[in-house]
Amino acid sequence: MPILMLGEVVTELKLTSAAEVDRALRFAKETGSPLGQALVAQEIISPVVLKACVQAQWMLSDQLLTVDECQAVVALVQRRKWSFNDALLTLGFYCEDSKGIRLGELLKGAGLLSPELVDKALERANSACLPLGRAIVSFDFLEQATVDKVLEIQKRLRQGEIVLADALQEASKLRVSSQALSKTSRILSRLLIDAELVNVEDVQTYHTAAVTSGRGLADMLYLYSNLPPQKLFVVSSIARRIESGTLSYRDGMKLIMQNKLHCENTSSSQASLFQAGKISFYVYLRMLDYLNADTAQGLISYMSANREVVESLLSEHEKTLDKPLSAEFLKSWKAKIRFCIESDSLLHSCLLHAFPDNREKYAKALELLQLVNSNCLTLEESLFWSHG
Repeated sequence: MPILMLGEVVTELKLTSAAEVDRALRFAKETGSPLGQALVAQEIISPVVLKACVQAQWMLSDQLLTVDECQAVVALVQRRKWSFNDALLTLGFYCEDSKGIRLGELLKGAGLLSPELVDKALERANSACLPLGRAIVSFDFLEQATVDKVLEIQKRLRQGEIVLADALQEASKLRVSSQALSKTSRILSRLLIDAELVNVEDVQTYHTAAVTSGRGLADMLYLYSNLPPQKLFVVSSIARRIESGTLSYRDGMKLIMQNKLHCENTSSSQASLFQAGKISFYVYLRMLDYLNADTAQGLISYMSANREVVESLLSEHEKTLDKPLSAEFLKSWKAKIRFCIESDSLLHSCLLHAFPDNREKYAKALELLQLVNSNCLTLEESLFWSHG
């Protein structure tokens, strides 16, 4: 069976209609988000069901489960809030039975990535409900071309053209590296040095280790340098944009220095740093499942019970507007609540008041969204990092 796309899986399992998938696809295209996260943001499926669909996707492609069996498993996930693996047990099937033909096992078995790095990428990929290959490239552990070649080997293995031993041997040959770093790694080196994040001597050391092991420069830096992982993640993402021609080196350096200044200025306000962009804070929180139906209801209940807090926040926000809010608008409490939810800065403030224990989580989400809207990270990369 050919590998099914996620949109095909959710329709095959009768979780939604083709029309709804098309609506989510349009939203994904407009925001640059993955389809799975668009399905969640559009409230077509829940994050729990999305994760189950991602797991069902490869099991259907490998013909380990039938469509009817997957429907039964996902129904249990929906109804009883079980994990996909727990629901599988009701069919007498263990998810790990087929791990020998999964991408992570090929990468570890062929020596292309250490178990630690595969586990790290897999953890983020599972949390964000995104393919492992994308996580590996986003972390800069391997180049896209290498991942594509391993996926091709995996496809031939799944189709029975080669056996596992041959697949591992063929994949291991991809470790052979030219005696020079890739263009993206060279750009990464220059960015790190120019931004004074790593000195020249250290880069040369990591360069040698990368070439010798056949791994990426970011891989070596992640494992052995003192550079904070999130900072390395941001700089690697900018390096890939420069390499692809979507960002100039000068603009890339400007973004890095702005991010560096922000990280060093610990007294700055997270909310004041937010810049509106193509993705709203509400939509982003929906994608992260930080603002699901229960949380939204809790937020509205808090706002209704603490009107003076909301009125105060609205009053402060109105001072930043070019023109005051209309008198008619101010008479409607429902309109005020809707305005607070649709306004990025007000939504952030209301969440901090309603859920003070989650202050760090919302602050991190706000910072990541700022990086996305300022072109430091792609939306997909930020979803990986948000679950770290």
